[in-house]
Amino acid sequence: MNLRGGGLKLIRTIQNLTVPDPEFQTLIDRMKPIQVSDERLGDELLDVGINWEHFVASTNDKMIPGDPLHISDLTMQTKIDSLDEISEALVREINKRARGK
Repeated sequence: MNLRGGGLKLIRTIQNLTVPDPEFQTLIDRMKPIQVSDERLGDELLDVGINWEHFVASTNDKMIPGDPLHISDLTMQTKIDSLDEISEALVREINKRARGK
């Protein structure tokens, strides 16, 4: 992937993003007006991925047998799902920028 240094740009893929966790939604709403470089965008994706991994790893004991994508703690499940949606939005933005769109 070739992310150009490029100028500062809004993260277009989060502008209409709504996630189930209110705490993470607040963070998204705060990020909407901020313009970021390609490098900062990559850093944000890395941070979200690390947080997602932490939440998933800390809930192994709450996994629902036969349903490995869900846990019994609904609050934590909401956070995990929200981080997943955020990371997907950031990847879409990186791909758009890499294609020059």
